[in-house]
This record gives sequence, structure tokens and C-alpha cells, in this order.
Amino acid sequence: ERFDMMTRLPILALTLIGLAGASTAAAQPMPASCNVDPALVSFKLEKGAPLKYRAVVQVSNLGSNHWQSAPGLQRVVITLRNARTGTPYQSSFDLPINAGAGGTMGTYTTPFITGAFDTQTNPFAPKSMGGTAEVRITYAPSVTSDSNPCNDDRNLSNNWRAVSQTQVLQFIVSADRIRGY
Repeated sequence: ERFDMMTRLPILALTLIGLAGASTAAAQPMPASCNVDPALVSFKLEKGAPLKYRAVVQVSNLGSNHWQSAPGLQRVVITLRNARTGTPYQSSFDLPINAGAGGTMGTYTTPFITGAFDTQTNPFAPKSMGGTAEVRITYAPSVTSDSNPCNDDRNLSNNWRAVSQTQVLQFIVSADRIRGY
């Protein structure tokens, strides 16, 4: 009787695993391969009241398939850094869990930040003026191993943009209220 039970346990376990897998596959039908591409399509800096700046970023799915993911696995991270103090001002936003092929995934705007960039004129230390700005799309490590091909970004090269200190200085001294990069 003990031998009979020992031979049945592995068969029972395989049956349960097969049933669980079948129900999971039925609940989430996905193509074997998806062409999804969350991408930074717009990155702008904007002037507000004196000495206040913010960033506005737009992300779109440039892929030919529908983007599908779980909440909290992908984020947009925007960092504005003051050149004189080195202080980073960071904002992050969750990307949506669904986005159609070619569709906008969202527009993300930081608050206006006082002191985001150094606007003090200092001819003896010109490198202390202005600052830098960057934006990134980041993913949780589990995204590439979660068996969901429809959240595997096919083009990581369009997930990062940076605005140099020279570009920030040019924007600060310009009459422009908003400038894209």
C-alpha cells in the first residue's frame, strides 16, 4: 500500500501542475513573441515662476503589438540636478499596464522645482551654473523572466535621454518658456 501511494504522488503532482498551467494560459492568452517598445518620444524643460523649472515627458508604445504588464514593474524616472549644489530632484511615475500598438502610454510632469538649476551668474565658476536633466524608463528585474513577452521592451536604446549642462544653460538664459530635447 505504501509503494502504491509513492507511485501515485508524482502522477498526482504532475496532473495538478498541468491543470494550473492550463488555467493560467487560458486566463492570459499572449502571442509567443510580442513587438512592444515603450519609448521616450518627447522630453521638454519648462520655466515657471522665477527660478522654477519642471520637466514634461511623453512615452509611447512604438511597437506593433499591444503592451501588457503588471502594475509597478516599469517606471519613468526624471532627474533634474543643480550643478552648484549637486542636489538631484527626482520624480518617478508608473507606466500603465496596457497600451495599444503605436499608442501614447502617458505624459508625465514633475512639479515646478525651485532651485532645480543654478541660475547664479558666476564668471569665476561657470561650470557651477545650470545643471543637467535626464529621463529613463526602468524595469523591475522580473520583467525579462516573467513569461510575458508582451512587456519585454524590444528596443532599450530609446529609453533614456539627457540634457547636458551646456543645453540647460542655453535654456536658462534664453527667452524660451519651454524647450524640447
